[in-house]
Amino acid sequence: MSSPVGGPSRLERQARRAPRTSTEVARSGLYRLLGSRMGGKQPADIAADHRAEDFTMRAARIMIAEQDQFTEGLGKLREQPHGLGALDVSVITGTKLSGLDKKTRMALTAAHRRTAAALPNGRLVEARRSGHLVMFTEPGLIVDEILRIAGGVAD
Repeated sequence: MSSPVGGPSRLERQARRAPRTSTEVARSGLYRLLGSRMGGKQPADIAADHRAEDFTMRAARIMIAEQDQFTEGLGKLREQPHGLGALDVSVITGTKLSGLDKKTRMALTAAHRRTAAALPNGRLVEARRSGHLVMFTEPGLIVDEILRIAGGVAD
């Protein structure tokens, strides 16, 4: 997965930095401090589990292992896309920009837009109040889209 000029893509460069950065941030406690805020919007027992389990060194190592597979998997999908036929596919993308991830969020939204447009029954759903964590910031949007696809809610 190289950039058009032949070097590693931005995603690949970020993936290479992830192991060192993730473990350092988890070890320092910043990972829990920065990440657990969004989970606090969940019911109290789920938020407690989120804080206790999702920001540990173990969680950071698991995230790193997932990242190793993620970049390779994206490359394979580009080479051999899945044939989805007439299946309805909704691509939900957070469009809220923050200073820290503005360029990445814009690139992801553009990629999501292209993905939805390339699918015969693709649909882009913009989560305007969300960045990366749509499931925390706009869970109702996800539920509504699932119900729409399942036939429970009209457009």
